[in-house]
Amino acid sequence: MFTYLKNTLFVSILCWLLIATPAMAQTLFAAIGDYGNGTPEEASVAGLVYEWNPEFIITLGDNRYGSMGYDEVVGQYFCDYLADVGNGGFCSGGNSQANAFFPSLGNGDYQDGGGVKEYLSYFTLPGKGVATSGTSGSERYYDFVKGPVHFFILDSQGARNKSNSTKTAQQNWLQAQLAKSVSQWNIVYFHHPAYSSGTSTPSTVMQWPFAAWGADAVISGHDHIYERIFADGIVYFINGLGGDTIGSFLKTPVSGSQVRYNGDYGAMQIDASDTTIEFQFINSKGDIIDEYMIDTGFGGEGYQQDAETGQVVFEAEHADANIPRSGYSWVANFTAKYSGDSALRTSPTSGSAQKDPGYSQTSPQLDYQVNFVQTGTHYVWVRGYADSSNNNSVHVGLDGAEVTSSENIYFPVTPAWNWAGGPGVATIMVLSPGIHTINVWMRETGFRIDKLVVTSDAGFTPSGFGPAESPVNR
Repeated sequence: MFTYLKNTLFVSILCWLLIATPAMAQTLFAAIGDYGNGTPEEASVAGLVYEWNPEFIITLGDNRYGSMGYDEVVGQYFCDYLADVGNGGFCSGGNSQANAFFPSLGNGDYQDGGGVKEYLSYFTLPGKGVATSGTSGSERYYDFVKGPVHFFILDSQGARNKSNSTKTAQQNWLQAQLAKSVSQWNIVYFHHPAYSSGTSTPSTVMQWPFAAWGADAVISGHDHIYERIFADGIVYFINGLGGDTIGSFLKTPVSGSQVRYNGDYGAMQIDASDTTIEFQFINSKGDIIDEYMIDTGFGGEGYQQDAETGQVVFEAEHADANIPRSGYSWVANFTAKYSGDSALRTSPTSGSAQKDPGYSQTSPQLDYQVNFVQTGTHYVWVRGYADSSNNNSVHVGLDGAEVTSSENIYFPVTPAWNWAGGPGVATIMVLSPGIHTINVWMRETGFRIDKLVVTSDAGFTPSGFGPAESPVNR
């Protein structure tokens, strides 16, 4: 009898724990843009996406080009993700029980073939079996929820039309629905980019206060490039390499541009949980071109900023990523009196300096993940060693961006370790708490780096070996 009661109590407690402990929400999905032309390049990107086995796919417009129908350019490649679409020779209604394909309208969808009428005839959006607020009253712009993410799809071509009523209606709807969202992440996507370093003119019509309204990220297409931009307190992605011709970049990148790529076709793989959302752009060869993570700030990985002093300290050799470029790399260097395990030096020690804008794409790079608890102005101090005027400077940036106020940190030419940086020399702006990446790029060949201190205290100046390395969450 006692054993029975004990086992019953154990089972009851276990059941209570299973009910009381919320399940971790997680979803992995793909984003493709400017793809609908039925080319081998589109097929290659579709094959790449299928290898990931995403739960669903979102598109960034231009789902078709020219006279090719949606069955030929969408159904042929993505029938397994479609439900309730128009019948065709490649895809008769779709193979998915619930819709798992969520397009946005592009100018190609408006202008080519049967235009928007054909688009709306082919797709049923957001589709059966999909959680949605159902408040837009339109299939041109709509919303849906998957896992921890609430998606808001806009009709940027409609917003760009001369009549402002479509734009205003979408803005009012988006602002209201973002305010009501209870999801961990809110993603807005549409075709025409608000900001871009591509050769197409950015759509200022779409420069809405997304961050202020509650969005966490904005994804667009239209420019046939990949770019990551930080503007107005939020990250913007351009992902237009889905299969149509590859575009080019302006000579001078737009302000806030962090990563630019047009070397191959590809798509974005996005993995979201209750605590993080990670964006990757992967080319058709399977190479990861860019990675970016947003963290809730709880339990995130990275060096931990001290909440009281505002300091975070890390040894140069403990980089989370060490990326060689242009024939140069950061390698271990054992010059005397370094802090920690070793110092780093760029190798080879002679050659071309990386001084011009765009160095973030050509210079060897070190990345350090930092969990910031303070926002606002921060100052970067670097412990470096320069024995020549040809190797006495280094670049520092934030989240992959070239930060003008931190790109020319100069050191005394002397056979000794020195600290350089701080107010007036190396300043970065942290706009949101959570995980950010401090970047170090080679400016001159042969420079040695030993340690970094990032602080919100304008009155702090390190000396000697500097403060002890900060704790790191892993």
